[in-house]
Amino acid sequence: MTRLRDMLGRGVEAAIRLGRGGRLAALVVLIGLVWLRAIDPSVVTMARYQAIDLFQRLAPRPPVESRVAIVDVDEASIRALGQWPWSRDRLAGMVDRLTEAGVASIGFDIVFSEPDRLAPKAFADQASGLPPMVHGILSGLKSTDDAFAAAIARGPVALGMSGAVTAESAAPSVPRALSPMAAFGGDPRPYLFGFPSGLRNIPELEQAASGIGMFSLAPEHDGVVRRVPAALNIDGALLPTLTLEMLRVAAGASTSAVVMRPDGAGAAGVRIGERFAPTDVNGRAWIRFAPHDPSLYISAADVIAGRVDPARLAGKHVLVGASAVGLRDLRMTPLEQSMPGVEVHAQLIDAILTDGLLHRPAETVGAEHLAAILIAALLIWRLPRLSALGGAPLAFGAVAAVWAGSYAAFAYGSTALDPTYPSLVAIAVYGVLAYSAYARAEAQRRAIRSAFTQYLSPDMVSRLAEDPDALKLGGESREMTFLFCDIAGFTSFVERAEPEALVRLLNEYLEGVCGIVMRSGGTVDKIVGDAVHAMYNAPLDDPDHAANAVRAALEIEAFVDDFRARKAAEGIDFGRTRVGVNTGPAIVGNFGGDSRFDYTAHGDAINTAARLESVNKHLGTTICVAGSTAALCPDLAFRPIGTLYLKGKDKGVETFTPLRPEAAEDPVMIAYARVFERMAENAPRDETLSAFDALAEQSPSDPLIALHAQRLRAGGVGPDIRMTEK
Repeated sequence: MTRLRDMLGRGVEAAIRLGRGGRLAALVVLIGLVWLRAIDPSVVTMARYQAIDLFQRLAPRPPVESRVAIVDVDEASIRALGQWPWSRDRLAGMVDRLTEAGVASIGFDIVFSEPDRLAPKAFADQASGLPPMVHGILSGLKSTDDAFAAAIARGPVALGMSGAVTAESAAPSVPRALSPMAAFGGDPRPYLFGFPSGLRNIPELEQAASGIGMFSLAPEHDGVVRRVPAALNIDGALLPTLTLEMLRVAAGASTSAVVMRPDGAGAAGVRIGERFAPTDVNGRAWIRFAPHDPSLYISAADVIAGRVDPARLAGKHVLVGASAVGLRDLRMTPLEQSMPGVEVHAQLIDAILTDGLLHRPAETVGAEHLAAILIAALLIWRLPRLSALGGAPLAFGAVAAVWAGSYAAFAYGSTALDPTYPSLVAIAVYGVLAYSAYARAEAQRRAIRSAFTQYLSPDMVSRLAEDPDALKLGGESREMTFLFCDIAGFTSFVERAEPEALVRLLNEYLEGVCGIVMRSGGTVDKIVGDAVHAMYNAPLDDPDHAANAVRAALEIEAFVDDFRARKAAEGIDFGRTRVGVNTGPAIVGNFGGDSRFDYTAHGDAINTAARLESVNKHLGTTICVAGSTAALCPDLAFRPIGTLYLKGKDKGVETFTPLRPEAAEDPVMIAYARVFERMAENAPRDETLSAFDALAEQSPSDPLIALHAQRLRAGGVGPDIRMTEK
């Protein structure tokens, strides 16, 4: 009892240490997650974006009367007016109609980087064989680019520019005279997205335009457009986005500006006249998207033909873009799998005009850190006083509160908070503390169990004495032999036997079988009821593992024969033992968890050994050995059974049953081997059937002779045996 009290005392002390260690481990996890959020890898960023996307879908921007219209070069326009690009004089007419309708601004989500190829002079230069007089007349006609430029000059038009990844676009790349963008509070260029160059419009059009802005978008790593640059750094110059230029032109403001944060570490927003639009530190406006709105779209052909009511356009910011196949620019948003890029610009204008942009100021990161630390502190303080199950409501209640608060901030305050980071902290800290509580309880149970008994294989004790580091989770791949044995009819025997007598009988049987396995160099892996699972060549190396397993199978057969005879004398009908042996690669080692593990093996070779044990009842044999094992036993005699195609397996397994030395010299066994060889060589079926029938007369109780005679008589050929049952 003194020894028992000492062991229990040590167990309690270990449990106390585990309790303290749990809090320390939780604190380490918290510090690690704070560091992870600080470096913000893409997996953390994407988790945050997915959460905000979910809020976007649950609470999109409320519907309002849009201040935007989209003049769409759609399929109907292409059918009516011909393929794109159209002549610039046609576009001039469209701009004039929009100007006459009283639009607030016009923005082209299109770059006119080359002169009109449909202009009279261009046509004359391209056409061959024109009379000189005709060529001269066409060359003297007014340029369509000039007509388009004049229409642009008459209206509130902002032309679009596209970013270029090389500096090979038209130089100079930035129209500095037409990029009236200032900066307040510092230099934003190091923080802004940009391009080394830009694809510009031809000079005649740029000089006539009231503004020029970029329409290039910047999707996230997953291809979703969530934020749109409000200002970009193009070749070292500040250039506004097309939507900002449209708003500036409509407001009659002389400039727009990037407003820097008070600490100068990035942008805080952009100002257009009296209006301020918040951005992230990189100058990107975060849109709270509304669903796709088909009512924004007006066919360009209808505008050109004058079929659109001017009242529908008056006071609107008009974006000109394309949705026709081959021209459209489709983008993925949090709400739509494919939204035309021009509508993204339209949504940005509406969001700016209705204060519908999402806010995510730099201070929100600090707020998220604070929330995570407070939740972790609460859990570290309270959970060790609760059970793992009792602490779950506290932990998951904190997670639910974080998500509910973040959603409320989004839905009612257009503020994009990240619920995933505090939730991850809560779940991780809870997991560490819950595991610590479990480990503490398990340590107490182990202390009590170890006071009474311990089970450890002698081979394992020897190995661990030599190499204590072997007691770790892990494994190794090696060739092994597996032996499975089971008692035939044991289930029905159990139903008839008295419990106490059954336990004594089974213990006596298992002691004999396991003793044979251990003496032959094997390791008893598991005992499941009456079944014994053994493995060879682990944990210690055994170069003769296959032969040792086969010899063990023969010894088990002899032991069971004697055991059955002795029990029969006592009036007990004990069943035969079936044995399956197979050799193959397997992973062997300690599997499980830090608090409970088992030295065992995993692999298909184990399953095959178990299946071979089971097929004995269909073959009439006692021992079934795979060819992979027999091939490693040149000093042992085997009798071929055939190539078994186990149920659910496509590849056949050559199988044998081992013979004792005296049985190997039996004339019937020798004759069987010759007939089997002829059958394997696809000798005529009648010949082999006659031979097996003759052998059956000599040995009528031989199960394999009867099996093959029955197969051949039923039309079977060769040594292949397909099993329809396991």
